[in-house]
Amino acid sequence: MNQQLIVTAMGENRAGLVSDLTQLIHQQGGNIVDSRMAQFGEEFLITLLLAGDPAIIDRLEVILPGAAAEMQLLTMTKRTRPRAPVNLAHIVHVKLQGNDAPGVLAGVSALLAERDVNIVTLRSDSIGKDSQHPLHISMNLDVPERTSTNDLKQALQAYCAEQQIQCRFIETDSSDSDHPKRYL
Repeated sequence: MNQQLIVTAMGENRAGLVSDLTQLIHQQGGNIVDSRMAQFGEEFLITLLLAGDPAIIDRLEVILPGAAAEMQLLTMTKRTRPRAPVNLAHIVHVKLQGNDAPGVLAGVSALLAERDVNIVTLRSDSIGKDSQHPLHISMNLDVPERTSTNDLKQALQAYCAEQQIQCRFIETDSSDSDHPKRYL
């Protein structure tokens, strides 16, 4: 029976870091089934979803912390189970752009939480050092069937108008199985 392990590692960014970490996992028999990587300031962050039989996952849980410390990485691990398939009919993609201001992401996430909308993926960044520079947020949302997509769209657009940011709202179209999107 395959098991899964989430591994998050961070440390000072350097060339070869991903290679060192992934080679270690491969040498222990682990399989990387999903990953996310980013650089924050001078620091590098990687999150990996590993799969393998129980003995491999056990071995990785023991070996990774020490090996990562030798690579000057801080690590955290947690076992997990495969997630249920996502119903693409309920996925909405939202892009926000505008001037960055404190609290924008907190306001958007609160609005979504009030409607039981799950943020599946989120990427946000602002270019510049102060609040007068562009903010870019891209999210994939899992909207429950009981939540009206139109009501969600209106609430999100009203919030964005108050914050003076643009909101682009794209709903998936379940009739196209590749990467279906319908602009609203």
